[in-house]
Amino acid sequence: LSPSMRIAFTTRVGKSWPAHLRMLVEDFLTNVSMTKQERFKHIKCLCEVSSCGFPFMEDLYQIQDPQEVEELLPCFVDCAVGQNFLQYYLDTASLDRPTIFNLNMQAIQILGDPVISWKELETKHGASQEEFQKYLNAIILHAPNYPGLKDEVQAAVPEEKDRFEVLKKMTSSCYKSPGDLLLVLDKFKITSPALAKEFIHLMCRQFRDDQVSLGHSQDVLEKLEKVILKPTNLHECLKYFEWLNNFLRLSGKSRGREKLLNRCPRLIEAIMKLYPLELRDKAEKTLLDLYKDPAGESILHRYNDNLHEHLLAPCLLLLSGSNFQSLQGLNVQDIDVILGSLSNKKYHHFRLIQSINSLIGIVTSDLLLPRVKRHLLLLILNQPLKEPQESQYLYQERLEQFRKNQETLLCAMPALLSLAFYRDHITDEVTTQSLIESWNKLSKEILGVTDDQLQQFNEIFIKSKRYPLALLIYTMKLQLLPEEDRKLVNPLLQKFTRAVLKGDFPKIRYDTENNAHLKKIFEGRPDLLSTWTKKLTIFLAASDPSANKGNKWTVQETDAWEDLLLIGTEVPNSCQHIDYRDSHRNKCLLSYILDGKNKAIVAKDSEGKIVARVILRLLWDETHKTPVLFMETLYGKLNSEQLKSGLYQICKDKAQEMHLPLVADSLDYPLSDYPLYSSSLSSTGGPAPYEYVDAIKNYDSDAAIRPNSIYTIQPRSLKQIV
Repeated sequence: LSPSMRIAFTTRVGKSWPAHLRMLVEDFLTNVSMTKQERFKHIKCLCEVSSCGFPFMEDLYQIQDPQEVEELLPCFVDCAVGQNFLQYYLDTASLDRPTIFNLNMQAIQILGDPVISWKELETKHGASQEEFQKYLNAIILHAPNYPGLKDEVQAAVPEEKDRFEVLKKMTSSCYKSPGDLLLVLDKFKITSPALAKEFIHLMCRQFRDDQVSLGHSQDVLEKLEKVILKPTNLHECLKYFEWLNNFLRLSGKSRGREKLLNRCPRLIEAIMKLYPLELRDKAEKTLLDLYKDPAGESILHRYNDNLHEHLLAPCLLLLSGSNFQSLQGLNVQDIDVILGSLSNKKYHHFRLIQSINSLIGIVTSDLLLPRVKRHLLLLILNQPLKEPQESQYLYQERLEQFRKNQETLLCAMPALLSLAFYRDHITDEVTTQSLIESWNKLSKEILGVTDDQLQQFNEIFIKSKRYPLALLIYTMKLQLLPEEDRKLVNPLLQKFTRAVLKGDFPKIRYDTENNAHLKKIFEGRPDLLSTWTKKLTIFLAASDPSANKGNKWTVQETDAWEDLLLIGTEVPNSCQHIDYRDSHRNKCLLSYILDGKNKAIVAKDSEGKIVARVILRLLWDETHKTPVLFMETLYGKLNSEQLKSGLYQICKDKAQEMHLPLVADSLDYPLSDYPLYSSSLSSTGGPAPYEYVDAIKNYDSDAAIRPNSIYTIQPRSLKQIV
């Protein structure tokens, strides 16, 4: 074959033949004599068409010309093969520093990840700080999800203020892609609210100069600035700003969008209140889709102009995942009917509308057929109309019964739809009564609720003003566990539920007959048990009133059931969240709820929600034969020294009141001035089958889940505070 025919043949084979035949032909062609230029064309062609990997690496590895390497990189269908090739080339070829740096930049831009880390570039190849800035810019623009970025930035720029300066330099060259920038901002570990606010102002000023993106809507920008600067939580600030960026970018040159932009603060606030997080993601995606899609824009106009505040999120969820023609089984008239029913003042209550959001989010997923989704939504959300000959008294009676059933079903549906056994019995002919009967059966089977407790159960757990459905969400999450784990955790869920309903909680937490560890500690020490169960509280005047709707924080010990249930939910970054993605981890939440050796020290805002917390464990020192208080790592929304000192103070006061040592891990706290604690601390058991221990995670993350609450914390980095 001529060289041109060989190339044409290779292209045809690569695109249409099975992998094993391609390899045979490639082997044949690579053994045909050809010039260096012909061989390079042949290899380039195979790189472009070989989607199963590159099975002739020996030919590829013969390439030594840097220009040929650069020309090959964009041709790789399989980026992993391209990275392997480039790694081999950089390791074996004799190249100067600029060539190595440029090829690594090509890898970032074309293959989506660097082949050489910054540490290696700096130490082995002597890369400069100017090149570091270029390297970071390329990562942000082309590889924002690169997993090694956080460690590289932390090692290269250890001080937060210096990292912030690096970030500011990046905004000047990368502000046209602020969405990508926001994805990596957390990897710069900018935790100071003051620096975060400065960053937002900086970006807003740059948008002010960007007349193409802004579309001259200065007044809209100013309104949105007020919204995004309102929250004090850094994550929320960044989330608001990400939306600001999207809205400004999408508002570009489209006519009539300024009116919609004026409603953006309401839309954003509605979305930010959604839980679980899957609903928030769904609503965000819907909103962006609506702005991008011409048909969607008209739909949003149709509803957005006259909607009450509380109906913005349900409207977005009803439209979520749809293609604006079928609306997943719902037509425009159906949506009008549902939103019209929900416009009643009764539905303005945050608790009730959140339950409705949860129902809509689940029903509009792929779990059910479109006609079944439509039937359920109309059955539960469409309130009855007055019949022509019906008296007002009878109609009001019927309406009250509908609303009573509605509240029950709003609680029931997430649970019923999450379990296949119950979901399979839901059709487009199901009735309100049959759904309520299924719900009562589920409550009895999983949570052990008796007939006479059903109303009390709904009042306490389901209609909570703080976090409606929290226990149900957690219970359904645990049903995803393997059967052997479900057999262990479900009886404990029932025990917890019954104790709350009977008023025996938190008393059951300190029952030494069912807790070998507490029995060992409190045996012969009744005064110690009394002191341990006593609760300390202090009040702090808020140094930044804007961070709290009231003027003070409450810092306290707590063993209240709702505090313990939400101990990982109201603070960020905890795997003990009731709806955590991995039920293998948050099954350990039961140990915080039921095990009396674990005490929660929390800081609450004026609404009674946890903004920061520390777990104080009552452990045993076998060497000195004494109980010891161990202060676990701190989790919190706000980077407030005032709150931290309040939490520490409660722990210190507790230790002094109990006349026990207070110990913490120096990996979690700055304890350089405190003496070492040389003994190990242990837990000898507990009522829960699993317990998650952060102090063990510091050394072995896989070992942090401890069966039967039996574990030992080694004195590698322990310090004694009291």
